[in-house]
Amino acid sequence: MKDYDYHQPTELADALRIKKGHGGEARFVAGGTDVLVLKRAGRLDFQALISLRRVQELQGISQDKGVIRIGGGTTLTQLTASELVRGKLPALHDAVSVMGCTQMRNLATVGGNVMSAVSSGDTIPPLLALEAVCRLASPEGERAVPLADFFPGPRQTNAQDDEVLLALEFPAPQPNCGMAFYKLGRRAALDLAVVSVCILLELEAGGKRIAKARAAAGAVGPTPLRLRAAEEKLTGAAPSEETFAAAAEAALAEAKPWDDVRASRWYRQEMIRVVLPRVAWTAVQRAQTGGRS
Repeated sequence: MKDYDYHQPTELADALRIKKGHGGEARFVAGGTDVLVLKRAGRLDFQALISLRRVQELQGISQDKGVIRIGGGTTLTQLTASELVRGKLPALHDAVSVMGCTQMRNLATVGGNVMSAVSSGDTIPPLLALEAVCRLASPEGERAVPLADFFPGPRQTNAQDDEVLLALEFPAPQPNCGMAFYKLGRRAALDLAVVSVCILLELEAGGKRIAKARAAAGAVGPTPLRLRAAEEKLTGAAPSEETFAAAAEAALAEAKPWDDVRASRWYRQEMIRVVLPRVAWTAVQRAQTGGRS
């Protein structure tokens, strides 16, 4: 028998009102794939659970005036089925496609993955590379926080207790832009990342130089990481083995990998050297072809 109250509001205002009434004793939940596991393990306690699954304001994937918006309640299955995601955000599609099993993707949401704030969260590196902004809603109104500034520490976010992740918003990639993501795990799916890397490259006309670079990684430090030093090595350079190797070394200087049951610090460092150039080459190929190949 459950030892907490359960609420299923259909409007954001009602969800926020219920949370205010319960205060710190209530938790928001979307898919529940993380919260309920932690509850059963005794690592999380609450007296009320507020489901966001039916809240319409948190749904939808859209593009308007060059800005893409993904509702916080969008499931991973909805992301993989979206033509907008598949066509314009291939790295996000790459990431979601290797997350868990079909049943889990039917429940889990992009907002839940971000709010869990784990270093190995698969949707986070692509969203960091896209320079996503978190749109947060509370009884006092809305505010925006860049995703790059959203994780002050392990399993921590800058969201307040009464805030909901309404949506993630970011500029739509340009036509001469390519992006790719790769997760190295102990198996292809149903596993946490040992190292994950996302690269976004915008090529100059003719494709001989990189006009813009964005890079991010997961599971290489206590929080998901924007690889700014690697971006500096990539920007303005010609796509080459030497350029990408230099970017990988710069990423190593930024990363803070650790030893755990999944991999050693040494192995993670070596895999950054291997994975980052491969992902960069895939991003170049996609920028050149305008597709997912």
